[in-house]
Amino acid sequence: MPTQPTPIFSLALRQQRRPFASALLAFLTFTTVGFSESIRTAPIQNIKIPAYSQAGNRIGLLLGTEAIYVSNSEIHIKNLDLTLYTDDSTARITSTLKAPSAQIHRANNELRAQGSDLIHIRHLDTIELTGRDWTYDHLKQKITINKDVQVTYQASLPELLK
Repeated sequence: MPTQPTPIFSLALRQQRRPFASALLAFLTFTTVGFSESIRTAPIQNIKIPAYSQAGNRIGLLLGTEAIYVSNSEIHIKNLDLTLYTDDSTARITSTLKAPSAQIHRANNELRAQGSDLIHIRHLDTIELTGRDWTYDHLKQKITINKDVQVTYQASLPELLK
């Protein structure tokens, strides 16, 4: 059995983690339920899936230029663009995640997204991450970037430790 490479960078998600999973699970459910096989095999163009809080505020928006149904547990998305917002009336952007391609896997209630291409993450205008060969594990609430990692802090160290 091949060994997994040691990740260069791993980011535990502590805030705004549910909108990402909620939007992806909603999309996977939408694309796998109630459609004939012929419809499921055609790519879905220009996807746009908002996520809302219980208060009715938009807390996430998942965009992609194309989604391809692979199976009931796997979807491939081209030009993934996920934006997370504060859960209030200001709808201020808290985080963005962009990748040219992503494979989304769902088994039971577990969710994993991964890609070999470049990923770009920005959080609260304080940290920016880029790299290749990434995985988002919803169960562990963690994004791991294995190659070509660049981390840019846009705040002083005391502000980052808050």
